[in-house]
Amino acid sequence: MSIVDNESRYELKVFDKNVGFYGGVYFLIPNFCAVDSDSLIPVTSRGFSEYSSSLRKHADDFDLQYLEVGVGYSGFLQEVVSRGLRKKPIIIEPLNFDLTKGLLDFSRNVLESSSDLARIDKLIDRHNFLTDASKVRLYNCTLGEALKKYGSELEGVADVVVDYFGAGSYPEGEWDGKMRFRESLLAEEVWKMESKLLAPNGTLFVCNRSGLRKNSSLYVTRA
Repeated sequence: MSIVDNESRYELKVFDKNVGFYGGVYFLIPNFCAVDSDSLIPVTSRGFSEYSSSLRKHADDFDLQYLEVGVGYSGFLQEVVSRGLRKKPIIIEPLNFDLTKGLLDFSRNVLESSSDLARIDKLIDRHNFLTDASKVRLYNCTLGEALKKYGSELEGVADVVVDYFGAGSYPEGEWDGKMRFRESLLAEEVWKMESKLLAPNGTLFVCNRSGLRKNSSLYVTRA
């Protein structure tokens, strides 16, 4: 099933089973890139178990400062907080949460399957977590905007920065989508921006569509 807000072009998709990387429930939204706004990008709802094991193994270190770029409706941070994380995690996410919440609320009136409704309720609960200022620090803007406007608050603060198919997967604002090499080059530029968020000895976990190389200053997990 698809539910579309025609004015914003935000779309909620609900499937009986998981669909590739996207899971059984996900959103499609207009690309944040001004020159490619006609295209749509997915906003996923991955659960904690769908993140890489190399990242999940840190989930019981309750003293870490986490920062996730492009969290969408994923559940990694909610799970880590539920385990007793002592520091409020930071989120950088440009998604219009009011629009996605409206689609979720509307879907409850048209879906009939109890399993579908349970999945929607789970995402509504996740929405409430992601937008709760008592539980997270949400910077509701792109990575570049966050660094420009709030760099003094964000640079050098995170023990763990997570980009799981986030900004590094969609650097379309500065490349021609037909040029794969150019995409890879600019993904690395995004990672350099994300590295500015790291505290000394911090770690950047990246999983993107290209699965690019690992080097001494960047931990890249492959899709």
